[in-house]
Amino acid sequence: MTRPSDAAPALRHMRRQLRQISGEMTRLLSELENAEDPPADHAYADLGRMEAIVKVLDTEAVPMAPVAIWSALRAAGFQDEKNLVQVTTYQLWRRGRLVKLGRGIYCHPDHVPAGARPEPPTAPAPPRRRKR
Repeated sequence: MTRPSDAAPALRHMRRQLRQISGEMTRLLSELENAEDPPADHAYADLGRMEAIVKVLDTEAVPMAPVAIWSALRAAGFQDEKNLVQVTTYQLWRRGRLVKLGRGIYCHPDHVPAGARPEPPTAPAPPRRRKR
């Protein structure tokens, strides 16, 4: 009959400690991945996506495409997806907070180039009625 070695209880204890440490590290890493990093540029630290887009266009003072706006936001530390910036820019134009100069070209209302012919915001489509 074989006897367990004297080291077996110590090894089991170490294995339990390693499992606890591993679980704690996994929890901490998932918290870090889920935490939003504040923007690197302090001027954008307290702004949401809409305000940040308007601020980029006001700061740059030139007409920009949504991709260029997205690049400027990334440089400021925002981690928003490109399509979110594109959709939000379009929504800001529809609400009258931005000026649209052509297909995919937007600018801040204070910086419309001379001679530009802005597109008026389109009215939202009326809600569709469901048949009963």
